[in-house]
Parts: sequence; structure tokens; C-alpha cells
Amino acid sequence: MALKKRDVFFGKDKTVELLKSDKSIDKILIMRGKHGSEYSEIRALCTERNIPVNIVPKEKINYLLNPLIPDGYINHQGVMGIYSPITYANLDDILHAVLYKGRDVNLVLLDNITDVRNVGAIARSAIAFGADALIVPMKGSAQINHESIKASAGTLTDIPICRVPDLKSTIEYLKLNGVSIIGSSLKAKEKIINMNFRKPMALVMGSEGEGMTDSISALCDEQFIIPMSGGIDSLNVSVSCGVMLYEIFNQRNENY
Repeated sequence: MALKKRDVFFGKDKTVELLKSDKSIDKILIMRGKHGSEYSEIRALCTERNIPVNIVPKEKINYLLNPLIPDGYINHQGVMGIYSPITYANLDDILHAVLYKGRDVNLVLLDNITDVRNVGAIARSAIAFGADALIVPMKGSAQINHESIKASAGTLTDIPICRVPDLKSTIEYLKLNGVSIIGSSLKAKEKIINMNFRKPMALVMGSEGEGMTDSISALCDEQFIIPMSGGIDSLNVSVSCGVMLYEIFNQRNENY
């Protein structure tokens, strides 16, 4: 989807100002070769707020900005940013809020899911079956943009989304907080219907083609398989997520 003028900002001072505010920012682009205290401050602020930084050639920034301000000179100073259409949630806040309500947390972790339509469809299932939040890594995941919001029929704005530096450290943190990491695998022996989902848990959804990455799969506390017939051995990731979330919902709401 093409950017509009309202979607972007540029310049060193403006970027620092917005990074110090509560504005939700999708990512920052810095021109290759730019150094100095102001650029270091921008990088540090992005690290603090879990905002991705892309180092790009000058031509990339010009390509993005020139169509938006065709009649004016753009002194971008080698830095620009793109606003996020959503406000990202804090993972600690999610955990504390669910604990306060006296129930078990149910999170969905997206591992290298790059198709915005799948992210949108997963969000819809997460809303329908009561997941508490989606967790997306800063790198290797589809952008949460206007296209993915459209694919989710707007539900991406209705479920908390936590953006984290990487899934591995986040999984380790969740385990320290008593959250079990659960994943689906064609190699697993346990069937989904035999699983116990009545506990704090995070469900890992792997990429569209390869499933969970090996490093993330190795961190799972439990894995299961979804039995299928008709010569089909795998489902689209968003369909699989819907099946899994329904089973979790069904177990936790037997009298629904």
C-alpha cells in the first residue's frame, strides 16, 4: 500500500522528538554512512522502544519521500520514519492484566509469518477465541500496516499486539513467568485433542512454508499434531491457528 504524507516524518530533530513522545512508530530508516551523536541517540531510542531501524541508501529515502512532496525540497538529513497504524502493547502489562483477572494467559507468538493476510486472519481467530495478545518480533515478520488491518477486518486494532526484539529471549522470559510454550509439528506424536490447555500458555505459529524455526521449536515445552484425512498433511497457517485456538477455547469454556 502506497504511503501518504500523513504516514511519514523526517529530519533528525523531528525524529528524536517523536521517539521521545508516545507516538506509535512502525520503523525508522537511516541513510547508510550517517554517524554522530544525534544518529546514535536515534538508534538508542529505537532500541529502548523496540522500534526497528533499517540502514538504507539515500536513494531509498528519496524514493519514499519524493512522491509525497513533489514540489518541495526535502531536507530529510538522512533519516525518516513511518508511523504505525496501531499502538503496540507492553508484554508485562498484558501478563499483569490477565493475572489480575485471575485466569490463565493465552498468547499467540508469530514466528517468521510474513504474509500480511495471514497475520490479519490470525488476528480475527485470536479475537474470536479469546487470545490475550499477539506477539511479533521486530524482524522477520509481516508489518502491521493498513493492508494487514484490512485483511483482519479491523480486528488488528482490537487485540493487543506486542512487538519484541526477538522471540527467543521473549520465550525465555515467558517461561520465567510460568508460561508454557506450545507448538504444532508434523513430527509430534501427541494429538491436539489430548493436550491440556488449561494453564498459562503461549502458542507458537510457524511460517507459511517451513513451520517453526528449529531454534524456536527447540524451546517448546510441548508439541502436538492436528490429525487430518484426505491426503492433506498441512493447513494454511491462519487456518491451523483457528483450529488450535478453538480447541484452547473449547477446553477453557466447556459450559459456553
